[in-house]
Order: sequence, then C-alpha cells, then structure tokens
Amino acid sequence: MVDIDVSVIIPTYNSSLTIENTILSVIRQTYIPTQFEILVIDDGSTDDTAMIVEKLARENEGFSIKLIKKSNSGVSSTRNVGIKNARFSWVMFLDSDDIWIESKIATQLETINGNPKIDFLGGNVSPALTSIPLVGVLPNLYKVRTWDLLIKWVPQTSTVLVRKAVLERIGMYDESMKYAEDGDLYLRIAENYNFYVQQVQLVEYGGGKRMFGVSGLSGNLKGMFRGNLTILKKAYRRQTLSRRGYILFYLWNVIKYFRRLMIVKIGR
Repeated sequence: MVDIDVSVIIPTYNSSLTIENTILSVIRQTYIPTQFEILVIDDGSTDDTAMIVEKLARENEGFSIKLIKKSNSGVSSTRNVGIKNARFSWVMFLDSDDIWIESKIATQLETINGNPKIDFLGGNVSPALTSIPLVGVLPNLYKVRTWDLLIKWVPQTSTVLVRKAVLERIGMYDESMKYAEDGDLYLRIAENYNFYVQQVQLVEYGGGKRMFGVSGLSGNLKGMFRGNLTILKKAYRRQTLSRRGYILFYLWNVIKYFRRLMIVKIGR
C-alpha cells in the first residue's frame, strides 16, 4: 500500500469525559502513516480537557499530538484553525465524542490507493448501509452528486478523509454558520471535486446517539433547519440550484424538519 501523509483534526470544547478515548482510538489504529499528526484544537474549554490532551501527548510522543488553544468561537472556526495548522496533504476530522473503528485509517488508505482520483471519502457510523431517499441503498463506493447531498447530508464528519488543498480552494468552513456547516462545506466540495462515500462502518458515533435531536448543535432542530435553508440560499446564489430547484428543496427541508420533530416527540 502506498503511504499518504495525514493530519487528524479534533475540535474540542469541554470534552474531559470523552477526549481521552477519542484520541486513543486514533493511536490504536491498525495502520498509522509514516507522516502523521494529531491536532487537538481546544475552543476555549473551561474543564480539564487541555490537561488530559497534554498528558496523552507526553505519554505518546511518537504520535505527534499537538494541542492548539483558542478563544471560544464555534466549531467552524475551530476546524479551520486545524486545517490552517495541518502540515500534511490529507486531512481527517474526528469529533471529540466519537471513536474510530480500529481499521479506519487502513480501510480508507486502501480505497484511496485503488482510486487515486478521489478527493473526498467518507463512510458509515453503523453497520447499516447508507441509503438516500429517492436514490436507494448506495453501492459499496459511490460518487455523490450535489442533488444527493441536498436530499440527505452524507457522510458524518468523523468518517471524512479529504485533500487539504481541496479545503483551501473551496474556502474551508463558513465561520458565520453555527448550524449545518458540514453540509455547506460538503456541497461546495461536491460541486467541483470527486466526492465519494463507502459502505463501511468507520466510526462509533457519539456513544450510539441518534444523529439529530439529542444533544450538541445537532440537537437544535430549528437551528439545523435554518442552517439548511442558508445552504440553499448560498447554492442558489452560486447557481448550483435553479429557482425551481430552490423551491423544491425548500419544501423538502420543511417536510424533514416536521418529520424530525415528530420522531423526537414520540421518542421522549
């Protein structure tokens, strides 16, 4: 397998209960590239997060664990700081309450080796196969179209491997967005580059919690809904969407919003 150089970016805020296991899931990978680093970007934590990261860095000097502290300004800004400080040509994201499957890096590097045209690669957060409404269950390796993303945002961020140059060219994360910032980034990448997802579980997501309406930013359904509408407006201005397409996906997001409200209400 041809090696690639990788920077892992872990944004964190008051994650003292989870950050150690998150970092250990990287250290315990079955394969580590020769050129490899872990960047933990602390978004102004007030708990023991920084102390835990520094302790792990001392105990695992061979893994180049670097802690970068910044004032609190949100996840988009935090990830952008990681991207700007990344030394290597490929970037992996990992949220501070997620755990990588131990073969995550090996699996994705093997896929990239076999498909060098890929610019962005994601996977699954459970054994269940990914499906997109109106499209169906995706094949093992699937090139995602912009309309696919507008129907359903895939993949989850902690599964992502992406070229740093691609992130820089499309302008990285929009720091004005507090919600749905991943979807906005994904759409801009898919508009111009080879955006793929693979049918393999790579992450244990947030302790098995549902992808929406539970906790964190994704728990604010109204905020996520408004964020998705912002994505549509930006896509319309870039002419990714026609006026008819804008109206269609606006209605689609209204339907998704009320459906999720019902799911959360029934689940309580």
